[in-house]
Amino acid sequence: MLVHTTQNLARMLFDKPLPKSPQTYDPHASWRANFASKGADRFIVFMHDETRYTIALNNPRHCDPSDITAAFFETLSDTMLADSINPQVIEKYIAECGNPEFVRNHGQKEIGCMNNATRNVSWLKNRFVGDTALSVAASHEMSMTMPSKELQCPASKFYSALGKYSLPVFRGTVFELDIKLVLDGADAVRKVRVPSSITFEQLHRVIQKAYNWRNTSLYKFCLHTRWSDSTAILLTAASSETTARESLAFYAPLSEYLPKYKKILYTYGSHWLHYIKLVDTFNSYELCFPSLAGGKGDAPTDEMSKPEEFALFLKAIVDPNHPDHAAQKELESRALWESFDLNQKMGDVSISLCL
Repeated sequence: MLVHTTQNLARMLFDKPLPKSPQTYDPHASWRANFASKGADRFIVFMHDETRYTIALNNPRHCDPSDITAAFFETLSDTMLADSINPQVIEKYIAECGNPEFVRNHGQKEIGCMNNATRNVSWLKNRFVGDTALSVAASHEMSMTMPSKELQCPASKFYSALGKYSLPVFRGTVFELDIKLVLDGADAVRKVRVPSSITFEQLHRVIQKAYNWRNTSLYKFCLHTRWSDSTAILLTAASSETTARESLAFYAPLSEYLPKYKKILYTYGSHWLHYIKLVDTFNSYELCFPSLAGGKGDAPTDEMSKPEEFALFLKAIVDPNHPDHAAQKELESRALWESFDLNQKMGDVSISLCL
């Protein structure tokens, strides 16, 4: 495995200049590595040459090449497992990488991509707890390919490349969840399938895409064994009032709480209640990214605060004679509201983990 090392990282790890990179090499087993700091925090970013897949080591304890290499492979393995990658595929890839050879970083385009990956990690690092959660988030960050200037998800591209081993790439447990957004009789329901390894923060993103929310309001999860159970676990996003324990739980995989807690109340904003029920579990399922398996019913916009407003909106936009028709049509345009389309939402949900 080649590790194209920036000057910042090379100065930290080695006391002599690194050799030049060979003119030809396999980009599938080649990585870029950079060292950066933000305030009192230090971090090392590894970026896969071929796909921009990213691994982050936050505040590494040691500055020895062998220790950094061991931490990289451990975090790489944990990150792939968190995305439900087949352990046999992980072993194959790590074996193909072999022992790392540190060489000088080069290439203007590659250096630019490495700088972008470093900025992404710097931006994400305060939102995610632990190297694995941070690496998963960084690898699902959309990036632009050159020269086509098309957006891509590094994780999707990296995992597609792992198909070369002629083994199932994804292998894990999947939860099927029925979600009901309460709208006073016109409830909007969605059936989603998600890997058991995703976190509650990631489930929040799935729900946002499934209902076309814009992530403009506070939210929380409340976990129940049954709806009548008064004892529940409350999970909220990290904030100044969130304890370290609550923050760690929020970024824990669903499998740590499901199927023990089969019923979840997801509250978005002050009034939008989503009742979530675990209805099925699939083992050895070849799914890495969330999927929308069904659904019906339109959902309101973020600018609405209660079901009555949404009911008025639905009536006014289709009736030119309604006294609020013009105002509600303007809201429809401003909020980019769309009626529920299963095929379109299937595509949106499939990329919901891509930031």
